[in-house]
Amino acid sequence: MPPYEIRRQEQRGEDAGAHYQVTLGPTLSLPSSDLSFGKALLADGATPATGRLVYVRVKDRNSGGRPGLSQVLSALVDGSGFWNVNLGGIRVQDGAAYFTYDAARWRRRCG
Repeated sequence: MPPYEIRRQEQRGEDAGAHYQVTLGPTLSLPSSDLSFGKALLADGATPATGRLVYVRVKDRNSGGRPGLSQVLSALVDGSGFWNVNLGGIRVQDGAAYFTYDAARWRRRCG
């Protein structure tokens, strides 16, 4: 399958007319859902971090799943400070397979 191409609406600077290419990982079976969520606040501890990005990466520390680190997922913080990502579809860093982890242990550390 050829890579997807993403074109910017605005063309400016030395790369005018250039476009980006993104290659997706292989198609995998439909994953189960595993929603992770939280609330992000600014340094004052009260103001929602609206419009900020939260980055999530899973590390399997007890060898209950795949060793190493997952790919990075990101979520946009909403107007109330909440964010969520579906860890069910998180992949290994090269995107070739799903990253497996101990979901119960993950919840104990984050919940």
